[in-house]
Amino acid sequence: IQKNTLEIISNTSKFVQVKQLHCEPHLFLNKLITLLNSENTEDLESAVESLRHLIVFQENEVILEELLNNCLEDLNKLLISPSIEVREGVLELFCFLSDLKMSTRVAIARQPKCVMRLIALLSSGVGKKNDKITKLCALILSNVSLAPASKSYLLPYERDLFIVAATDECVSKIICNVLGDLDNLGAEPSFKH
Repeated sequence: IQKNTLEIISNTSKFVQVKQLHCEPHLFLNKLITLLNSENTEDLESAVESLRHLIVFQENEVILEELLNNCLEDLNKLLISPSIEVREGVLELFCFLSDLKMSTRVAIARQPKCVMRLIALLSSGVGKKNDKITKLCALILSNVSLAPASKSYLLPYERDLFIVAATDECVSKIICNVLGDLDNLGAEPSFKH
């Protein structure tokens, strides 16, 4: 029953405004968030897909930001999921979150190994034209770099960002902006030009 229910929710969630649900919205969303730790790949994929679809409505923004901020650790762990669908969905959720408040951007950067994982995913797509994962990682890093308090989390990867900017024309401009943000924040470059 849970599998069928999740499949229905996953397919219809793009039409759902959370506040208009006849049940308590937090209960519904907390159940989806609980499934982010599921061992069952299908349940996990459905939960991520449902959350990803819910970000479509601007009316869902406030409640989703609050709840997703509380599960950043779970989302961070899913960046290394063997399922491409899960990784893409999680990156879309991170992209959504990183485009909101400065405090959320800093919270993303503070997640242990999150920046490292984003840069690894970014680097893995170098040279692949129109790679969705690469573009999402570049956008997330760009959004995160706008928060001055995130600087210290990005600086150790400045060289990696430079290499990606120099070798991947699809995301070069975005990554150059990230490097510029780091430089504009008064950061000393960790490599010589």
